[in-house]
Amino acid sequence: MENKLFHLRFALRCCSRQPSAARIRETRRKPADDTVDACLGKPLFWCDVRDCLLPSAAVQTSGQPDERRLPRKGRLLLAEDNAMNQEIAREFLTEAGYTVEVACNGQEAVQMLTGSAPGYYDVILMDVQMPVLDGYGATKRIRALKDAKLASIPIVALTANSFEEDKQEALMHGMNEHITKPLDFKILFSTLDRIFAMAE
Repeated sequence: MENKLFHLRFALRCCSRQPSAARIRETRRKPADDTVDACLGKPLFWCDVRDCLLPSAAVQTSGQPDERRLPRKGRLLLAEDNAMNQEIAREFLTEAGYTVEVACNGQEAVQMLTGSAPGYYDVILMDVQMPVLDGYGATKRIRALKDAKLASIPIVALTANSFEEDKQEALMHGMNEHITKPLDFKILFSTLDRIFAMAE
């Protein structure tokens, strides 16, 4: 099982339905096989997946705990259609001090932005591949808005496409930055720091 936001490998174990504490011990037990990062018991429960993902992601992204302790502020609009990715990103960003609101697709992101006062959102984190309206389409609509402040909001592309031409395509569509998935939150935090510094 792989998560698109982080590159983590999971082994699934069949186990009987157990009390919560026992299930947690089973879920967090260190895998004997070093080709996997964590083990999950079956049947799967979302709370187990979440509790397993967050500490594993913290270990994987070296330097992250110190990065997250730095005081940060700002309101981010996260446009992401995957519920698991939403929760993980919200967890890390909120812990870092940001206020995070989530849109499930590009169209919803445009609606949330246009329904807000200019300056309410500081940055949009825009997944490129989403249903209804993708990140490029949403960015095009945003850049065409009549309100100059809304139209010029910084937009960071989040995509699994990591080639230089992919970065250039994102910039060509009006995005300000390009960050590849699996996300390295150290890179994301430094990118956000740079954007906020430029706005001061």
